[in-house]
Parts: sequence; C-alpha cells; structure tokens
Amino acid sequence: MHNASELYPFLLENSSLSPAAFVLKYKALLGDRVGFAAAQLLGLQKASKKLPTWFAHPEIIYPPQLNLEQASSELTAAYKASLMPIAEKSADLTGGFGVDSYYFSKRSKQHYYFELNEGLCQIVNDNFKTLGAHNIITQTADGMQHLADDSHYDFIYIDPSRRAVGRRKYFLEDYEPNVLEWQDKLRQSAPLVMIKVSPMADIARLLQQINGVSEIHIVAVKNECKELLLLLKPKATEHISLKAVNIINETEKWVFDCRLGDEKQAVAQYGEVHSFIYEPNAAILKAGCFNLVAKRYGLLKLHPNTHLYTANEVVDDFPGRIFEVTATKPASANVLIRNHKTTATALLKKMKITEGAVDDYVLAFTDVAKPKVFFAKSLK
Repeated sequence: MHNASELYPFLLENSSLSPAAFVLKYKALLGDRVGFAAAQLLGLQKASKKLPTWFAHPEIIYPPQLNLEQASSELTAAYKASLMPIAEKSADLTGGFGVDSYYFSKRSKQHYYFELNEGLCQIVNDNFKTLGAHNIITQTADGMQHLADDSHYDFIYIDPSRRAVGRRKYFLEDYEPNVLEWQDKLRQSAPLVMIKVSPMADIARLLQQINGVSEIHIVAVKNECKELLLLLKPKATEHISLKAVNIINETEKWVFDCRLGDEKQAVAQYGEVHSFIYEPNAAILKAGCFNLVAKRYGLLKLHPNTHLYTANEVVDDFPGRIFEVTATKPASANVLIRNHKTTATALLKKMKITEGAVDDYVLAFTDVAKPKVFFAKSLK
C-alpha cells in the first residue's frame, strides 16, 4: 500500500470509520503511512457525494481537509462552467483543489490554473492527468501577480479566500486577495470575469463596491445557498440580470430569472390561507424577490415579513416547496416556522406531536390576520 490506488480498495472497505478510528485500528499495520491513509479516507468520504468523478478514480490524491472543504462541488462547478463562453484561453487565479478549473477546461482550448501552495499544486496537477484534463497548465504562482504582468484571457475566474483563523469573512475588503483593489485590472484583462463570494454577502453592498457587474447568480444546491457569483464585463451594463438557481442534481435545476430592480416594481396581493401554501427556495429568498415571486406565479402573499404564499390551486412549476393544508392532526410531523414567536420544540409539545415524518408538517406563521398554526402535507 504505497500509493493512493493501492490503498483505494482497503479504504473503501473501511469507509464507515472516522479518520481517528481508522488511525487507532490500523496504526500498527500501516506504520508511518497511516497519516496519509487517514487523509485519503477522509477525502473519499467527502468526495463520495461532493465529487463523484474524483471518487470514481482510485489514483486520485486528496489534499488536507481545509482545501477539500473549500473546494466547489461538481454540481456548482458545472453550473459555473455553463456561464463561461467557449474560450481559447481561460484562467483560474486562485486554483485550490481544481474542481472549478477542471470544468472550465472543458470549454477552453487552454486553461491556466494558478495556486500559491506548491504541495497542493502538485497534487492537483497529478489529478488533472488522472482525469484526462491535459489542456490545463498548472503554475505554482500568484495568479494576481501574473495578472499584473499584463496577461490577457477570454475568461477569468477568482475565488478569494474567505477564511481567517477561527472565523469566516463576509466583506470583500477582508478577502484574500482583495478583489476591490484588483477589480479594474481584472476587467481590463478579460471580457468576462467571474468572482465567487460568500452566499451570506449583502448584494446591495456588493454592487456599491464592484463596478461592471452584468449578472448576479445566487446558487443553491438542494435548497441550501452555496455560492454567490458576480459576472463582470469591461463596461457597465444598463440592466443587471439576477438569477436565483436551485440545483437538484446533474439534470434538474430551477432558475428564477429577473432584472435587478424588478422587485421594486412588483406589487403583491395579500390574503389569508387558502388550500395550498408555497415556500420559495433558498436562492429566491436570498435574492429578495418576495413580491415578484407572488406576481409571477399568481399567488397571494400571507404577510409582508412571512414570505410564504397561498392559492387554491397547485402551480406545478413553482420553484420551491408546496404544502396542502389538511384538517387532520398527524401523530408525527416536521415543523416549519416563519414570522412566529413559537419554537419547534414548544409547538410539538403543545400539539402532542412527535418530531419527524416524511410528508406531514406543522406550519406556524403570521398571515395578514394574526399568528396561526396549520397542519399540512408536503407535495414537493
């Protein structure tokens, strides 16, 4: 067991063990190789769902845990690559584990990967060869400094670090590299630049700080916001496109597309609960399209601050969850609380309902009249 491919079957057999338990069990057998093996075990465990293409290759080498946690999933990387035009020459200035670069390379004749960490760069370079991505040129270098040397590309991607010791960073001025200082140079160096920022970032603040934004993409995976992408062009566009995306799997995703400012023009109608209750997906909620989603799908809004909607019919293409109101109290249920003072624990105790079910829900929220509680079944 001297390399990753020899370890692969052994690690799969022990995939249920934590890395710490693995070390305790096999330290005597593996000796000084046990640390490497434990790191590969953790990598396989995380890659099994996040990076299935990497997981399927026994020769893949996984980096330290932090690098793997910071890596994009294949679902988000593939989505980002779909926004990139076919290019002769593209670059990822902050390479990391290389998942984004791998997908960008599928749309580029020649793709450049830059990474300051020499050890990580070597791992990724070997992995690219394993994956057959031979058009990627890896460089152990500062991608921003390379940009300063008047390099030009058809497409540039940058994913600045948002982590400090013990905490995350949410403001652009705290990122490394500081994209505020580099934004003009970035826009001069490519006709399209993509910047990945924290999904917790405030969109209005971003637009005050960054020039030339043409599109904003809020990317969620299975209703959990993962990334916020800014697409920059050399010149400012008259209308900024806002896309709230919820990716379900490789073939299914929901896209709520509008222009920045459409929400201010939209007027929602309000009403009390009808037969069906609607909850927009997380990307739409992050986009703040609270009135626009009601108008576009012909729904009544329940309350200005509740962000749940209602109708007497099912809207099949609604980008979110749909609940059918029922009169029967379930023995076991999930809980959804919006704009209501109760807690899930208190609500279930009061209702004498146990927690957990597949489709049964207790919904607690405030509508135009007052705080209310409903029983419902989830339709999607």
